[in-house]
Amino acid sequence: MNHVLIIDNDLLTCKEIKYSLQDDITDVYYTQSVEEAIHMLQKESYSLVIMDACLSQYGGTALIQQIRQMNPLPILALSETASTADKVAALKGGADDFLNKPYDLEECLARAQALMRRYTQLNHITGRNYALVSHGNLMLDTARQQVTVGNEKVILKRKNMISCCIL
Repeated sequence: MNHVLIIDNDLLTCKEIKYSLQDDITDVYYTQSVEEAIHMLQKESYSLVIMDACLSQYGGTALIQQIRQMNPLPILALSETASTADKVAALKGGADDFLNKPYDLEECLARAQALMRRYTQLNHITGRNYALVSHGNLMLDTARQQVTVGNEKVILKRKNMISCCIL
């Protein structure tokens, strides 16, 4: 299950993204308060933060850096009045992507889903316990269900891979 946190002082933006992005595998939460956002980030594990890069009560870049120190999750920054320098500062400060407001909702959702997909795939790969079996130049990786001979990957059908794993 993906958890997304939206931090924006524009309630309409929060609700628009929440109700468009939320589905069976994604829970979306929002807050208009930086303090509440920090509290929420400390209590819950999120797959993505979507935030206004120019929050008035807190420097957006400072908040991005604070979030980045807490957890290496993806951050999609949004801003209504961002210059190129602001975008560069946000990206250098730790944002993974940036969109100008007003944005196209479909593009925003696609970027959010791409960031979550990449994040969950990387976490899935790094969280695996690998079982490698090798003999000579033959290597069997049961977690990835891959067989290599030398440096070449051997394509096996599912039935063959199950047979190999049983051996």
